[in-house]
Amino acid sequence: MATYPYKPLKLPHETRVLNLLPGSYDDPLSCRIEHLQYSSKTQSPYEALSYCWRSSHAEGRPVPVTVFDFPGDNQSDRGHTVEIPGLYERHPDWYTGTPGKVKCDGTIIEIGSELHAALKRLRKPDSHLSIWIDALCIDQNNVAEKNEHVKIMGKIYANASAVRIWLGEEYGLERQAFHALSVIDKVFEDLLVQQGIPPSQLGAIQHAFINHEAIQDLDWEALGGLLSRAWFERVWVIQEISNAITATIHVGEYSESWEWFSVIVEAMRQFRVDVRLLQCPGVKSVCLMRQLSRQGDFPAGALGRYTLLKLLEETREVNSTLPVDKIYGILTLVQDPESVEVDYGLDAPEVFKKIAVKCLTEDKNLDILYQCVHSTSPPTLELPSWVPDWTRNGYTEPFSTRGLEANASGARDMQFKFSNDGKILHLKGLLVDKVHTVEKLRAIPSTPAKHPKITENQIETANPDVKADFRDPKLQHEKVLGAFKRNAQEWSQNMMEICFPGKCEDVKTLDDLWRAFMCNRTRDNQKPQDNYADGFKVFIKALTNGVTPNSILRDEAAGTEGNNTDGVTTNTKALRDAVEKISGGFGRWAYNRRFFKSESGRFGWTVDSVQDGDEVAIPFGGRYPLLIRSVGDGRHVIVGDCFLHGVMEGEALDENYREQEFQIC
Repeated sequence: MATYPYKPLKLPHETRVLNLLPGSYDDPLSCRIEHLQYSSKTQSPYEALSYCWRSSHAEGRPVPVTVFDFPGDNQSDRGHTVEIPGLYERHPDWYTGTPGKVKCDGTIIEIGSELHAALKRLRKPDSHLSIWIDALCIDQNNVAEKNEHVKIMGKIYANASAVRIWLGEEYGLERQAFHALSVIDKVFEDLLVQQGIPPSQLGAIQHAFINHEAIQDLDWEALGGLLSRAWFERVWVIQEISNAITATIHVGEYSESWEWFSVIVEAMRQFRVDVRLLQCPGVKSVCLMRQLSRQGDFPAGALGRYTLLKLLEETREVNSTLPVDKIYGILTLVQDPESVEVDYGLDAPEVFKKIAVKCLTEDKNLDILYQCVHSTSPPTLELPSWVPDWTRNGYTEPFSTRGLEANASGARDMQFKFSNDGKILHLKGLLVDKVHTVEKLRAIPSTPAKHPKITENQIETANPDVKADFRDPKLQHEKVLGAFKRNAQEWSQNMMEICFPGKCEDVKTLDDLWRAFMCNRTRDNQKPQDNYADGFKVFIKALTNGVTPNSILRDEAAGTEGNNTDGVTTNTKALRDAVEKISGGFGRWAYNRRFFKSESGRFGWTVDSVQDGDEVAIPFGGRYPLLIRSVGDGRHVIVGDCFLHGVMEGEALDENYREQEFQIC
């Protein structure tokens, strides 16, 4: 296949734009490439495309669909998978990933199947379409040109008259997904406008939403499938949409306004009614893009923008074809875009390590170390454990990113140095404890990612119970929720057995447990009040019995009937508030974290990859403890950050712990 003969650009003020010639859907694609002064207001308007270079499926082909087929209690919670028939026949090239062709200024060039499908759908029948597309408007074989375009990418999308978002061809489930969004939109309008529930009354909105008649029959699986499209996991789309003036989502022949779509998704997260979508990458990506679009009022370098480290952690779950694009793809959105030199001549380990060294030596804090996670997924890059691998998912955000208030090392300044070969970080601090027992039953991630549900006539299975279940979205919802509750019941019971062997509870241990359970902070980062202990008892009773805290509170209230004095009313309200504080703190700080008990009897939370015998170190200059693991010869690797009750406010400095130098390799 021929290579397009690109003409040199006058960088950094010039780029190219694709002029897509008109035609019907089945006509061969034909276009011209023209140069564009992208910052000039006199230039003709152009649009920009946001899409996946590779497959728009979340996990390759063929498209699997999770089917919950356990009518009895003894069946598997995970169900099994079937395939959507007919997809290959509808879009064979897209389905198989077969590259397409486009004639560009007389030269026939090969393009990816996703781009080929997008151009066929977006092409106008009777007029030209002027659109910027990275794969064609940048000479991908010119490293210098690619380097320069990274720096101006945000401006290219900001100056586009509109951005077209291509999610891929339809699966046959899009109508149900968009209908589900429309239903949610109407439910929010009913609750906030018609019923007039104030947005500040979070609990009232959650209760009314979950129990709303329209929500009972909502097709969460179809909506989850839409929000699990691979586009939402691509790093470059974050800046593309954050800088867009206006955008439209395209899925096959369907299209919807990005503003309408994203506002509804953000509202679900804002009011915390997105529990059925927690593992859909689209929810977090959409909310992050909306947040970043609102920081557009702050110029590059302004303090109102994200720091590089914070945005790197926020985008840890998204993917890029090239590992270095995990960095380069977000640079235009951060406070310090010039802090990293764009150089596609360097490999990812070199780039990642340079960032880690700079953070330690110039920023003079240890926040970079709290982003290091010994992930359970296999590594693709060779990195020291003190350099974060932003290509691997740790399933939980560091406490430094979430903002947990702590000061484990007190007023001690950081003390570190590198080995002569730059491979080992020598870090001074205190070794304060060791992991004794880890609670391993909690499902992490909290709910497994689900593929979309399909309609009855698309199911290829001999099990009649499966087909019957698919006619009832409410039943599907109850099954997923039931699996979630059963796991919560299992791990919370296990946690209590770890804390109280033989079920012998004592006041001191119980007090330590409930404070550790919420990391000794409310969701709003306030220290908990003593009366929250009663809220913990209600919350843990609900978890261990597989019921909701509200049902426990109703039983408590029923027990006081006939004695309904002002004091009882006040006590009930205080208890409900305590339960909400416990729940809020636990939800924010312990999300997707593993509970453990230390050798000294302390309780804590840390990353999923923790093992019995891991050591708890407090590095000087650090706000939080680090979990480290011995690898022999006096060396350690970082496992992740952790909360350990009783050492988070500098208490360890007052005890007789010996100062040590840890060799982190």
